[in-house]
Amino acid sequence: MLVKGNFTAANLPESTSNEEDNAWLQLAQSIPAQDHSQTEEALKEIANFWMAEDEDEWMNFHPPSYPDFETPVCAVAALARHYGFTPISITPEQYSFLEAGLAIPEPSQSR
Repeated sequence: MLVKGNFTAANLPESTSNEEDNAWLQLAQSIPAQDHSQTEEALKEIANFWMAEDEDEWMNFHPPSYPDFETPVCAVAALARHYGFTPISITPEQYSFLEAGLAIPEPSQSR
């Protein structure tokens, strides 16, 4: 739910039995709270899940498939960055996986 530039995690469960799902739930809380350490842990969990799921294929470009990254997690990484998140302890592989969301900040808003 988007409310005046902020989002809320209304009607979401507190936890699940799935670690990746729990990481997504954690992001729903940590990003708007600007709890960057919790955000980083959740992004790392999701990156690790997808890197393992895709085995070594995640780093290979596949010409007929576009985009060649996990759109939802990179979009959330960009949202976290927008809220002030800067990675501190992400491994080079995790950063490479999340790079589409973390690499280039959006232009500043001039009003």
